[in-house]
Amino acid sequence: MAAGLNNKPEPQQQDIWQLRLGWIILLAVGVVYGQTWNFDFINYDDAALIIQDPMIAKGVTWEGLEYAFSSSFPFLMPLNRLVNMVQFELFGSGYAWGYHLTNVWFHLLNSLILFHLLTRMTARLLPAASVALLFAVHPMHVEAVAWVSELREVMSFFFGFLAMVNYHTFVTWRDAPWSAENHRRAQHAFRWLLFNTICSLLAKPMWVTFPFLLLLLDWWPLQRTHRSIWFLVKEKISLFLLIIFFASLTVASYQSLEILASLADLTLETRFANMFVSWALYLGKTFVPLELGLIYPYYDLAELAWWQLTGAILLPFCLTGLAWWVREEQPWWMMGWLWFIGTLLPVSGLINGGNLVAMTDRWSYLPHVGLFIALAWGVAHWAGKSKGRLWGAGVVVAVFCLYLTVLAWMQTSYWQNSITIWQRTADVTGEKRKGFALHMLALSYLGTKEDGTALQLMEKVVELAPQDAGYLNYRAILLVRLKRHEDAFDTWERMAELPRVTHVAMAEAAKIMLMQGAYPRAVSMYQRALDRTPPKEKRSTALINFYLARSLLGMGETSQAEEHFQRFFQLDDVEMDKKCGLVRESALETKGYPEFMADWKPLQSYCKKK
Repeated sequence: MAAGLNNKPEPQQQDIWQLRLGWIILLAVGVVYGQTWNFDFINYDDAALIIQDPMIAKGVTWEGLEYAFSSSFPFLMPLNRLVNMVQFELFGSGYAWGYHLTNVWFHLLNSLILFHLLTRMTARLLPAASVALLFAVHPMHVEAVAWVSELREVMSFFFGFLAMVNYHTFVTWRDAPWSAENHRRAQHAFRWLLFNTICSLLAKPMWVTFPFLLLLLDWWPLQRTHRSIWFLVKEKISLFLLIIFFASLTVASYQSLEILASLADLTLETRFANMFVSWALYLGKTFVPLELGLIYPYYDLAELAWWQLTGAILLPFCLTGLAWWVREEQPWWMMGWLWFIGTLLPVSGLINGGNLVAMTDRWSYLPHVGLFIALAWGVAHWAGKSKGRLWGAGVVVAVFCLYLTVLAWMQTSYWQNSITIWQRTADVTGEKRKGFALHMLALSYLGTKEDGTALQLMEKVVELAPQDAGYLNYRAILLVRLKRHEDAFDTWERMAELPRVTHVAMAEAAKIMLMQGAYPRAVSMYQRALDRTPPKEKRSTALINFYLARSLLGMGETSQAEEHFQRFFQLDDVEMDKKCGLVRESALETKGYPEFMADWKPLQSYCKKK
């Protein structure tokens, strides 16, 4: 084994050791993730994107195929949706273990393909195995594997790693002495490279840095420095065009859904500060992966001491300088470090998809590969051919991998269900920043019908973020479930006074007031909702007018009700069948409405009596 660290073994011996080390990787993945067979879905994305998506629930259909390629929520990921349709056919919504098994399977394949790729490129078994094992068991990767919704992540990397294998094959024949056969093989490999890259991007448009990673591989370990940089870029033009196309689709999707965070939500100062702070945290958690949660909210700059922010900003520049200094003798440091920060850049918060999340563990899945390569080859270089150093390096790597395996097993256990993961996230998040985690924990208890516990948590959330309309809305909903209607209505009144509350939230609150017979409150809330409704939202305007009319009828204000009914019928953005259906529904539900409907002559021109 020691000889295999820095020497190239005979092919037969290498195959034997590669098989043995592959079994070790498989065993490690099984130890960490075997427990997920008993895990459930969680209430963050799993419901909306899988088990409650009506098109996914239909299984594999032609209609579903069209939906997979047309739906852009939260971004275009048709391959992920198609695989989820197949899984729903197999497991339905009641057998989460099947979905978990799929994620674990992809993660295992990713680890083994990474091992195979690095072994092919370098013929260095133990450094390659070290990288693959670190990748397989690092606790920060648990989120991408144990979270059912992140099938898109592990599947995207599966095709991405396959594309890298194809690239190595392409380079082997491209740089070989020219012949028609070698040219044919290179072109065949490049076609597979394009196919797997497209599949990766269709699973999740995460590999936007892919052509740049190939340029790093050209430098080391492929050592294609005899080629000009223009030559290397030109052969990847089709990949750059693919990346630009998919990146444009993603940004357009965010814009159409209006979920891109504005500068009012996140200032440029906050975004850049978060980028450097998150880089430092990713680096620190690589070596000390403790206190891991599902999300990490943005830091308030006032929370950070000057030396923390200054240190976070200086750290990447210092490490880049050190890597540059030794680039000639030890190129893996520069290659690995640029891989690490380069693949983190797109998810560093400069462009935020509206979730206001500063960092997540799953975003380290690809960046860690570069960092692990730098560390593994750095240790191998330090060990050299000294037997003492070889054994010392082996012991350190083994202990570090064991340490990570134990922590990864513990981290995986927190993903058992919604309550366990959100409780863990709240426990490891700072007091002022845990509002969202407590909110999701409250919703988790709401799902188990423990309304009292959910309300206690929401009270804490509202205390932490009293100006958040969404939290106030959920607090009011919980109060309604507990039959504390007046407290709920007071909470909605507080919500309506906030400057950024939406007309949709106010209309939903008003409808509950209407159903509970609180007509004056409902009228007031619907009027506020109308004032907040954008002019282009004609459908919303029509429906709010309809329910405002119902509320006015409940108060006996017939003439005002007639005025709003007329506005409802005059707006064309609601289909006539729906309009008449709402009228008949109101005839059954609204106090005093049947007499009004019989006396209101204009109604006869809109709907026939039944």
